[in-house]
Amino acid sequence: MDSNLIDSSVAEYQAALAECGLFELQNWSTVTLVGKDRSDFLHNMCTNDIRKRGCGEGCELFLTDVKGKIVAHAFASMQEDRLTLLMVPGQAGKIVSHLDRYIIREDVQLEDETESQSWSFLAGEKCNKVFEHLAGIDSCAWQPWQNARFCSETGEGLLMRCDMPGQNAFFVCCSENHAAKFRAALCEAGAVACSDNWWTTVRVEAGLPLFGVDFTEGNLPQEVARDRQAISFTKGCYLGQETIARLDALGHVNRKLVTLQFSAKEIPQPGIQLLHEGQEVGTVTTSCWSPRLESPLALCMLRRGAFELGAMLESDCGQAKVIATPAAGA
Repeated sequence: MDSNLIDSSVAEYQAALAECGLFELQNWSTVTLVGKDRSDFLHNMCTNDIRKRGCGEGCELFLTDVKGKIVAHAFASMQEDRLTLLMVPGQAGKIVSHLDRYIIREDVQLEDETESQSWSFLAGEKCNKVFEHLAGIDSCAWQPWQNARFCSETGEGLLMRCDMPGQNAFFVCCSENHAAKFRAALCEAGAVACSDNWWTTVRVEAGLPLFGVDFTEGNLPQEVARDRQAISFTKGCYLGQETIARLDALGHVNRKLVTLQFSAKEIPQPGIQLLHEGQEVGTVTTSCWSPRLESPLALCMLRRGAFELGAMLESDCGQAKVIATPAAGA
């Protein structure tokens, strides 16, 4: 987004902080697991502790291969009759194939429900009131990653609270057939429809990376800086656990995803090279204008020695500084 044009739509950003901003997540992948062994099976395939989550709870997780490399990054919701995985677009078929390889005698069935489900993201201090008005759900006292199925005039759906520092945020799902009516109903209840540009700003300010954009299958989970949200280091064995545990014992990673604040007003383009003490140390993966900081902001994967807080880097867009997650208030 051009920083000179931001004032024309800044109300959308303000809604995502103080009101209720509504962002459409187009074509995000949905995979469901059913069967009595679904929780134990997923527990053995991912980085988080699924067995500790009961009905009405969820978590963030990584699916990894035998070498501990990332296969997918997902947001999970546990319901009475199923387990739902939400991922970025284009992941469902690959994940169904990956998981299916490891089903032997377990009572687990996998289904790609991407085409039948539509997801949105809600952010802002008044999200709870909007959803209570629309669906009768009081989510004000929910803990991070609580969820609930709901029924409204536009059909059934799923509401999942998202664990984002300094942000009141939810993923919400409804039938694709009712998506337009459902979003219209959210807006009638007080939500403000926001553009993709502000979705980028909200997630970068909260330090939320996307698979395939900010990290890839070539990364290890700890490099993505989501340890608290997505990794359990006490859960025991799972696919790829040996590598992840060894890296935890080592105490450091060789590269890491960080947030950079740029000193100039020009927003850096993804892919721009970053230098530290004259050496290339990484590239910008996602960039935006941050009204909160009144400067360009970016997520970047940097090499060790350059990703510590306060480190100064050089680029074609001027100097940049490694900072803490802005939305966390640090």
